[in-house]
Parts: sequence; structure tokens; C-alpha cells
Amino acid sequence: MGIRKLSLHVFAHNQTARKLYEQTGFQETDVVMSKKI
Repeated sequence: MGIRKLSLHVFAHNQTARKLYEQTGFQETDVVMSKKI
């Protein structure tokens, strides 16, 4: 079988990590929004 997909979580404000992941082939696939109540 083998691994077909690798996912990770990165906070939107962590621009350094987001840039690194994009440079290594990761693509943004989800956006999660929340609101404190």
C-alpha cells in the first residue's frame, strides 16, 4: 500500500512555516474559522 498523502496543521499567522511547507510541495487545502463566544 504505502503512504499516499501527508497532512499537517499550521497556524495562519505562522508565515515562516507556511512558506517553508509551500516550498517543499505542500498546498493549502482547508481553511478553518472560529469565533470566541
